[in-house]
Amino acid sequence: LIERALLRGPPVAPLVQQRLIEASPPARGRLTRLLGRLALLPGNEALREALIPLLDDPDLPTCRQAALALGRLPGPGVEDALRARCTPAHPLPLRRAIVESLGKIGGPTTLAFLDEIPGEDPELRRLLDRARVMLTRSQPREKMLLDVSARTPGPVPVLLRCKRGLDGVLLQEARATVQNLQIQGPGLLRGSFDGPLSRLVSLRVALSFGFPLPPTRFTPGQEAQALLGALLSPASRALLGAWGPLPARFRVAWRDGGHRRALVWDIAHRALASEGLLLNDPAQATWEVLVWEREGLLFCELIPHALPDLRFGYREADVPAASHPTVAAALALVGGVQEEDVVWDPFTGSGLELCERAWLGPYAEIHGSDRDPEALVIAGKNLENARVVPTSMTAIDARGHRIPGLSLVLSNPPLGHRVARQEDLALLLESVVASIARQLRPRGRLVWLSPHGDRTARAGERSGLQVERHGRVDLGGVEAELQSMVAPRGGAPA
Repeated sequence: LIERALLRGPPVAPLVQQRLIEASPPARGRLTRLLGRLALLPGNEALREALIPLLDDPDLPTCRQAALALGRLPGPGVEDALRARCTPAHPLPLRRAIVESLGKIGGPTTLAFLDEIPGEDPELRRLLDRARVMLTRSQPREKMLLDVSARTPGPVPVLLRCKRGLDGVLLQEARATVQNLQIQGPGLLRGSFDGPLSRLVSLRVALSFGFPLPPTRFTPGQEAQALLGALLSPASRALLGAWGPLPARFRVAWRDGGHRRALVWDIAHRALASEGLLLNDPAQATWEVLVWEREGLLFCELIPHALPDLRFGYREADVPAASHPTVAAALALVGGVQEEDVVWDPFTGSGLELCERAWLGPYAEIHGSDRDPEALVIAGKNLENARVVPTSMTAIDARGHRIPGLSLVLSNPPLGHRVARQEDLALLLESVVASIARQLRPRGRLVWLSPHGDRTARAGERSGLQVERHGRVDLGGVEAELQSMVAPRGGAPA
């Protein structure tokens, strides 16, 4: 508490330095730690020079605190000073602290230096392993994207993930790309894939995809060995090397949550001995390894991360509670394409539904409207990026807007975030359904997400529309029902 108060208060570095000259143990160690924390504050960079001589202080706790502080203060001479005091002639506690700090600030020279330090002490050996991992993955490197034009190494199993409730839409979209595709559970599909990675990257409704590896049996305490065995298996090597150079940079995620840091460090250390095939690098991973356990078996899935954006690069900005782009893509896919479509989104928001419909194929007109003029500005930028020139963008209440020749309405209406009462929202959506029904030309379609599915479905039926309810979709903590409504061949009754 005293340290925190001093760090937040007026400048005290000169006073601390003067007090350090006069202090005896154990106060010297505590003052050195405080000096190190003060050195992190803007304008106190010169305190780094005051900490280096303290590495030779007769008081061992003072030396340790100086070494630990310098691990947060990279600068000229720091690495050399730390390495010079990391010899068998120096106390073991000091060497441990130095190795810990060198792992944070060292470069290639320090990495080679650490390889020469004997790890006769178990704790020192642990710190050396950790420092090597940190330095190996922190060496300068260019950001790398996987080569999505390359093909898979033959047919491989693949898992596709999407928003819960969009499984059927993704099934229809991906059926031509993934063979033997089946829904495995909410938001999860499985099949077999053989082709360039770009075909998976281009699936517009998918949130992600990954390649499951055969399960590995393990005994408790041997999880790290089992996982490394799976990652170094022929199936894994073929996948990791198919789209980018080795070593493959990876990070570990646990499907059931948690971090399990000790196990991850064990895996990271073992990966260094993988003959240049693997490198644990959470900051710039090209692959995520999703891991889970069940009944003595370890399962893992390789999920590519360093991918180019082949789908939604047009999205420049969003409005609050805007559609997720994969949801907008799903609505457009359900709506389908007719060359003479006159398309309208009555709750345009950031315009993603209109962008996605334009991407799908020909249309005659594109119209957007929203009560919020600022939303239309954002939508206009996204549409411009998607090279879509809207026929009209109007700031108006959807209930009072008319679109001549209307054939397709795509929308993700507000779910209550910007409406005062849920009852008001239900009435609003019922009125919008009735208004759209009066405008749709024969066989015209309304495809949207309704937070009040029963009420809007009944409103559609009352208005003479043929209603199909596709189930509830998870929109990130809230749900809405995907509905499609079609006007009869003779048009909806007035």
